Amino acid sequence: MRASDADRDTVRAVLADAFADGRLTAEECNERVSTLYSSRTLGEIPPLVADLVAPDGSSSAPARLDRSELRSQGARKWRKEVEESFTAFLVPTVICTVIWLVATRGFFWPAIPMLFLGLNLLKTIVQRESAIEREVLRLEKSAAKKDEKKPDNDAA
Repeated sequence: MRASDADRDTVRAVLADAFADGRLTAEECNERVSTLYSSRTLGEIPPLVADLVAPDGSSSAPARLDRSELRSQGARKWRKEVEESFTAFLVPTVICTVIWLVATRGFFWPAIPMLFLGLNLLKTIVQRESAIEREVLRLEKSAAKKDEKKPDNDAA
């Protein structure tokens, strides 16, 4: 049977965890990962992790790694949200300020949109942990849905 990307990702997590725990050197890990991604069938994969997992196939480490990977993905999404909020603050601020400079120079009315856009930027920055947790939950739900769909696809 052919190996799927999900199969490779699961094994890559085991290899990454073994490297993080010091059970594999960087060279060994890189070699196994390149072999993993060049594998075509499921039969080629078990030898890559045979010395890293218990005989019953259990390994508590990938769950820990998966959670940390999910948090890092959540942090990347949060950083992207901060960048978007900053851009949403900066662009209108510059445009309004230029208009104010050219047109009136009276009351500094660009402060009004700057206030609201600045509050949005501040809220995005302050709510870092909740944004990361929200993304982790979304990713976990997405993974659970994929796991639920797998047996249906195999049975069909």
